[in-house]
Amino acid sequence: MSVSGIGSASFPSARLRLPAQNAASQGASGPGAQPPHSGDGATSAHARPSGERADTSGTPQASGRSTGASAARGQIAGGLTAEQLVELDRLKARDTEVRQHEAAHQGAGGAYTGSASFTFTRGPDGKRYATGGEVSVDTSPIPGKPEDTIAKMRILQQAALAPAEPSPQDRRVAAQAARAMHQAQSELQQQDRAQAHASAGDDGSRQRRLAHAAGAYRETEKASAA
Repeated sequence: MSVSGIGSASFPSARLRLPAQNAASQGASGPGAQPPHSGDGATSAHARPSGERADTSGTPQASGRSTGASAARGQIAGGLTAEQLVELDRLKARDTEVRQHEAAHQGAGGAYTGSASFTFTRGPDGKRYATGGEVSVDTSPIPGKPEDTIAKMRILQQAALAPAEPSPQDRRVAAQAARAMHQAQSELQQQDRAQAHASAGDDGSRQRRLAHAAGAYRETEKASAA
């Protein structure tokens, strides 16, 4: 039994890394970071003349708010970054697409298709998502029964092209089924011609037997008359 696969295209997915500027931004806003200077001409509290006091109202609170905002930008939901959430959405969509693709093969192929197998990619949330898959299919002809082979190959063609977007492998299986169906049709035509020839030979033999019997009867009649 020859078995080949009806499969969907693979979906490579690399791990996401934060851009360098984002990492730098998070580092600058972390604990112990120094607030930026206001520019030339700014003086510290120690450089002011005696009697003058530096206005430091609100400075610690503002730094705290800045640090909290940076942290919120880095981790939005469930400890995932914005980039990781985008990748997670892609993986979820691909998982649905792959499972629907293989289910379409199985639904159209019926008894000629096997169970689906999948390849998985682990998402940033730690869960596994199907990103590729295939369904095994029996593409062998039915020996001595071209009519049954033709019916089988028609089903396999439909199964291979059942998904909304057949993969290159799907199209190859459909082409293989078409070739097997064409060969079975040729075999069926040969059988029909052989049967017709045999039937014609039988008719000729019967006619010869009838003619011989008729001749023998006439000879018998002549002998009786004499």
